[in-house]
Amino acid sequence: ASTGFLLGSLAALLVTAVPIIWRHRSVFEASLNGMIQIAWLAVAGLVLLWMLVAMVRLSRVFTLCVCAALLAGTGLLIVRTLRHWWGIYRATTVPPHHLTTTAAAYLAGGLLAACALHMISAAYRWRTGRASGSTARRAARRSRPAASGRLPHRLLRAVPAPRALVAGVVGFLVPVLACTGLAVLPSALVRPAISTTAPAPAAIPARPRAAAGELAWTRLVEDPLDVVAGEAGPVVVQSGAVRGLDPATGAVRWSYERPGATLAAVDRAELLGQRYLITSPNGRYAAMRIDASWQWVLTVVLDTRTGEVTAEHPSHEDASLQLTDTAALDGDRAFSLTDGHDLWTLPDPDGERTSLRNARDEGPVSSADLGHTGQAGHSTFMIRAWAAEPRGSWNDLILIPDSDPTATTRIDHVLTDPTDGRFAVVDGWTAQLTEEGARAAEADIAALEEARGKPDADTDAIAQSWQTQAIDIDALAAAPDGDGSAASAAPAQPVPMGVGSGIDRWISLISGELRLLAKGRSGSGAGAAGARSAPAGAVFDPATRSALAPDADPGLASARVGIETAVQSGNTGGSAVVRPGDGSAGIIMPIDDGSLARPSEMLDGGYRPAQQSRVTLESSNVAAMSVPGAILLILTPFDDSGLSRPPSLIRLCAFTGAPS
Repeated sequence: ASTGFLLGSLAALLVTAVPIIWRHRSVFEASLNGMIQIAWLAVAGLVLLWMLVAMVRLSRVFTLCVCAALLAGTGLLIVRTLRHWWGIYRATTVPPHHLTTTAAAYLAGGLLAACALHMISAAYRWRTGRASGSTARRAARRSRPAASGRLPHRLLRAVPAPRALVAGVVGFLVPVLACTGLAVLPSALVRPAISTTAPAPAAIPARPRAAAGELAWTRLVEDPLDVVAGEAGPVVVQSGAVRGLDPATGAVRWSYERPGATLAAVDRAELLGQRYLITSPNGRYAAMRIDASWQWVLTVVLDTRTGEVTAEHPSHEDASLQLTDTAALDGDRAFSLTDGHDLWTLPDPDGERTSLRNARDEGPVSSADLGHTGQAGHSTFMIRAWAAEPRGSWNDLILIPDSDPTATTRIDHVLTDPTDGRFAVVDGWTAQLTEEGARAAEADIAALEEARGKPDADTDAIAQSWQTQAIDIDALAAAPDGDGSAASAAPAQPVPMGVGSGIDRWISLISGELRLLAKGRSGSGAGAAGARSAPAGAVFDPATRSALAPDADPGLASARVGIETAVQSGNTGGSAVVRPGDGSAGIIMPIDDGSLARPSEMLDGGYRPAQQSRVTLESSNVAAMSVPGAILLILTPFDDSGLSRPPSLIRLCAFTGAPS
């Protein structure tokens, strides 16, 4: 039994210590001083063990005292570790599994040390008793003849009795089961999430192509953080909760609640101030991040059809996160959206991406920022080519198939949003300067920078918009022998979009169409102000793979959104409206007097319909977005307290029946 207990404790220690060493392997590899300290501690431990072994020979009582002290110290370490585990869990709702594993390692180490000392003491006393035994009995035992037809006496003694075997197995299982329970049970017993799932809908509605329809329902949303388009309808993010709505009725189909959790923003400013949820290109999966502890978060992936949690993955708060239809690239590590298992880590033969990682990166957590967060292609990830030094609203990209990280394709002069330098990808499509446009852009930007140094230079005469095209990044990544330049993009069937100076990333995401900025300040002076003042350019619809002029677009990308006011009998009234660029009727939503703004402000024109931007909701209290099955109007009720964003309450108004 003692031998089995000793082996079981040793096995449990090895099983629990290996994950801990693997988690902190980068610290061990990077710190020579740490390795030296570990070596000195090991030597000191061996010396202390030798001293204890020498002392336990003196007294059985002393042995029991030492074993008791070891177990008491182990218990204190376990209690301290579990208190730390409980503190993190209460603050974040994310159980830190590595702490329970550490507690199990402490338990295994304490049991191993106590059992070893007990066995050494027992063996010493047994050998001492044998030495004082009768030499006559030993002589008689040696002279006793062996029985014929039987196994040798030594072999018979070497075969343990059945009771001894059972005792050894039980002794082995006791520490193994105790350590396994300590490592697993605390995290298994807590229920941080309250999840309500729903069956997948029989039919998946399409996104409306026209900004039209009849009012189907309205819904008040308290403590809103984000609203995104799932595969089967709108998905609303609130403080500590995510809910999927039925686009036809507004009822909650599924919910994922995590009371007490703090959701971490995954991207820069969006509709309600920050972006907390990103979706795959087909909308099937959505990923969010939950604050866990210092600098690391838990990425949770939900199936937007059913609300089922399909993956949970530890992440670094600074790491980029992008989704294809089946995989996520978290920093430089990819994992499956269906079950969360790791797929691969980006190869880095030249060490160029090593500098993008944090010096404290440990184990499965990487802080690498690859230059794009959000939707990627249906089967292709994107990495910004950091070596490039663009002088306009474009940059180079490296495309990586989610099935093979070594099969890379580089594309140049991909348009970015001047407000934040980010790329826009909708349904696997993005915008790029044509070969002719790229040459003209480089020449014009060089001339613009040269002219700025001259006091009498006429910079208005220099072109700031160039020929563009829409490209399918999945087709480009799969195209053989393509280097991704404008000249080699023919196999991907690019679609001409006309002239543009950048891409409006925010409008492209909420409308489901790529929208160009017709003319902006694409040089070093580009910024949010320049992008807001730039008029809308052509719109590309991935569903039809066609480009439309703003005055021919029936959708949201070119629509004007705001409040139209009227004064009747001395009373100021109005309607929240969506006016499509093609002149169609659009959407009209009557509002109560003073419900969205002060009557005096409604009359001064500050809320009049205008093309949407990322500050539309903040500036006019009205915004519109397209989701499968409906056009959503998002209204911010008037708050005379002047509180800052995000708003504490919004009203969702769904309009259905528009052509898809």
